[in-house]
Amino acid sequence: MDEKQGIDMKKRNDKFPIAVVITILVSWMIVTTSTLRILLPDTITTMETVFYMNITSSLAFFVFCLIKKQKVHIHSPILVLLRSTLGLVGVFLFFLAYQMSLSLSAGIVIGQLAPIFAVFAMVILMRERIQKKHAIVLTLTLIGSFIGILIIANPFSDSSGENWMAVALSLTSSLLAGISMSVIRKLMEKDSPEQVGLFNALFSVVVLSIVLLVTQNFRVLEFRSYLLLFFMGVTNALVVFGMGLASHFASPTRTGPYSYSSVVFAPIMQLLVFGTVISINVVFGGILIVGVNIFNFLYHKKQHRKD
Repeated sequence: MDEKQGIDMKKRNDKFPIAVVITILVSWMIVTTSTLRILLPDTITTMETVFYMNITSSLAFFVFCLIKKQKVHIHSPILVLLRSTLGLVGVFLFFLAYQMSLSLSAGIVIGQLAPIFAVFAMVILMRERIQKKHAIVLTLTLIGSFIGILIIANPFSDSSGENWMAVALSLTSSLLAGISMSVIRKLMEKDSPEQVGLFNALFSVVVLSIVLLVTQNFRVLEFRSYLLLFFMGVTNALVVFGMGLASHFASPTRTGPYSYSSVVFAPIMQLLVFGTVISINVVFGGILIVGVNIFNFLYHKKQHRKD
């Protein structure tokens, strides 16, 4: 390693703690967004939730672009449209699962499957090559994760377990989020995260406004509901900003394990805000899901070092 490479490596290492802090804060924001959704009155539909949240998010992204004096331009409109569609449907299903009484902790744990789905999406859709051994580890990770999902849902018991339909919706949301992550990775080669986020939010606002107009479901909400939806939009925008900023300071392959801090934050938030304790099946399912995913991460990191 020459002197210049050594200096560059030292700079990246110096910024790594910043990336870790941002990644942990992003995890907290994800839990906060989910908490705000559950706090909304039952009368607020999922469609209204996503619509009003994205109004605030789009404004936040637009202001950020103005501050950075960026010219709003997208190099890959087809990919942006695909990412926006996946994002809209994925978030809709995620919030719908909470509307169907999925617990905060269960939703956050199931969301940890998105990175695994992202790897499969990169292999299948983006034609990215992986080693045979890693493919085996990925498959075992996915199988272990699905066993964890079954433990969380516990469909064979009426007295315990989560609503299996809500679990299925959350799982589908994670799948779409994983595919979306692979599309974002491709977009980041030319486009900035805030501009992709801006178009994603605007796409959701336009599509849902048309649906609400056609179905004549526009209505005036209570001030408290607008306030919660506003903060949801802010936290949602901070998640996108934070993920982009963290990846700027350090590679996601290094900060990945710290994103699992949301699994710790969720039961704490659930206890403090809702006064409920995480169920034992979610604990065991979560340990299995997070455990196999961390093992996959460490294995991939080890193989990457060898290469």
